[in-house]
Amino acid sequence: FFHSNCKNVAENLGFCNNFTITYENGSSAGEGFIGLIKRVRIFGDQKIENELKHNQTLTLIVKIPPFNREEIEKYNTLELFAREVFVYNEILPEYDRIQLENGINRNNFDDGFWSRPYCYHASMSNNSANFLIIMEDLRAKMFQLKDKTIPVDYDHTKRLLSELGKFNALSFVIKIREPQIFEKFTKLKDLLCPIMDTAQMNKIMSKRCILAASLFTQNDDEQIKNNLLSLQNNLWKNVANLIHESNSEPYNIVNHGDFWTNNIMFAYASAHSEAVTKVCFLDWQMARYGSPMLDAIMFIHTCVDFDVREKYLEDLLQTYHGSLGKTLEKFHLNVEKVFPWTVALEHFHKFALFSYAMIIYGLPIITNLPEELLNEPNTIDKYREITNFKIYEYKMMRYAREMSKYGFL
Repeated sequence: FFHSNCKNVAENLGFCNNFTITYENGSSAGEGFIGLIKRVRIFGDQKIENELKHNQTLTLIVKIPPFNREEIEKYNTLELFAREVFVYNEILPEYDRIQLENGINRNNFDDGFWSRPYCYHASMSNNSANFLIIMEDLRAKMFQLKDKTIPVDYDHTKRLLSELGKFNALSFVIKIREPQIFEKFTKLKDLLCPIMDTAQMNKIMSKRCILAASLFTQNDDEQIKNNLLSLQNNLWKNVANLIHESNSEPYNIVNHGDFWTNNIMFAYASAHSEAVTKVCFLDWQMARYGSPMLDAIMFIHTCVDFDVREKYLEDLLQTYHGSLGKTLEKFHLNVEKVFPWTVALEHFHKFALFSYAMIIYGLPIITNLPEELLNEPNTIDKYREITNFKIYEYKMMRYAREMSKYGFL
């Protein structure tokens, strides 16, 4: 099944005359958290615009579920894959269609939303062996993943939020202009909170909350410490209730759903330049129906440098909202009627617990804390002097004080 689909894609791209297909691992450790990534290399003769060219090479990326049954069940992997297949087969083609019908050209990357890999094939069945996504290899086009452990700067964030505004605008356009098509998008229920609110994950979250609370040893911080401990047993249940679609109508649209550094690639003006020319959104398995601000909340809180957030938050949110408005104007829609600035700000602060819950869970992983400390938070004193712990301590204490300031603790 795997090979035959790769062969079909190669033939559709013009490869012929006994071309070869080879396979290799397509991601570094930690890059493919849910699923396996393979890089496919096609070599041989290829017909390009009716001209036969020899010794052509093309690389593709293939995404398949893990083979481990326990891992599939733990992360509900087949449902996640089904969600990503749905996005590639049902949602993104509608976004392409409505842009092309309205004169927004694919060749002009800045004119519309084209910031995702081209998907050649996406399929699924009841058999996990038949789940498969074949897409273009972005690394071959000089896209890069940023280091997920390094906070994202102002310029990258600004460009990214501009693309997010375009992406969200297309969802609003279809919602308003073609509600019969949009109706099927409203069925995209949240997949993240059910994964995080299981008995196994609740045990992990309890230890994460204890660990975070253990950072606060001064009397002045007693309230923050106690409030962190109070989150132990119901944090993700509270998040699920908070971000439920009923709390953000009539503004709900399609979200990416897992919008953080590891699911975004950037292209630059040159190999040694930090000037971003293109952005690409990856990994759509958590796509959901909800508030337009959920992706911005997740990225800004979990990925952006603290000082950038404090200094430029309103500027960054205006970049998002301005891009949303500019794209809506192409379809003769007014952003202040579709998703007003005041509502965008309200949603950003109202739903922030979503990102803080992910921080409490994910920051110990990103900072690579020792396994013993994660399993036994009461061993904290053994680790206070190690570099990774100090990074975790600095960030978690700032996040916790933020949570307290905005009423989430």
